[in-house]
Amino acid sequence: MIKMGIVSVSFRKKSIEEVIDIVKKAGLSVIEWGSDVHVPQGDVETAKKARELTLAAGLEIPSYGSYYHLGSNGDFVPFIESAKALGAPNIRVWAGKIASAVISDADRENIVNDARRVCDLAAKEGITISVEYHNDSMTDSADADIAFLNMVNHDNFYTYWQQPLELRDEEQLPELLKVVNYGRLKNAHAFQYNRNEEGGLTKLPLNGKLWKDYVLAIEKHPGDHCVLIEFVSGYTDEEFFKDAETLLSL
Repeated sequence: MIKMGIVSVSFRKKSIEEVIDIVKKAGLSVIEWGSDVHVPQGDVETAKKARELTLAAGLEIPSYGSYYHLGSNGDFVPFIESAKALGAPNIRVWAGKIASAVISDADRENIVNDARRVCDLAAKEGITISVEYHNDSMTDSADADIAFLNMVNHDNFYTYWQQPLELRDEEQLPELLKVVNYGRLKNAHAFQYNRNEEGGLTKLPLNGKLWKDYVLAIEKHPGDHCVLIEFVSGYTDEEFFKDAETLLSL
């Protein structure tokens, strides 16, 4: 089953109440609260507030979007505490800050070991760990993502997927299918960009045809998944409602 929702980072300037209100109005069903603004790690009271208000609105919290970068070897307990207070069954983390093609053996080993450490810590609380699929990290392509999952080799470790910005539209689906077929997909982030000849990026409304193909691919993966809107064209409420309508139409 696929549920449609939003990453709270999409509306950093809105309050918790305002994010819940706009998600509810859009007809979406889930919110991934982020540690960057709305639910800082270790702030248990804010996490409890976000949970109470979200559930009261009839919405769900599938994950806690942390900005913890694997390899930093930092204190991960505050992230777990916030996830528990949120009632989030999953914490999203980042696979370091170095592209997979240029990372050194030492940095790679450090990131892998830290991933295993946080997976162990989260598993004790019944919380899964999922890695962000992102450029300039060890998960910047499907092949790199799968290789990293193999390196970590932990039962409590999963991955997200999002469109790699450097690929053309026709190259996206094969990358997603690689991740789906590997069998460790948790959720997906939804956005749309156009890259011009100079390499600049422009945010666009979600392409319904492309996302229909992506959703059909994700449905092939066993279990429940969320497709989460992350940023919208123009950063406006109106464009968000259009993107939500596109996802719900699928």
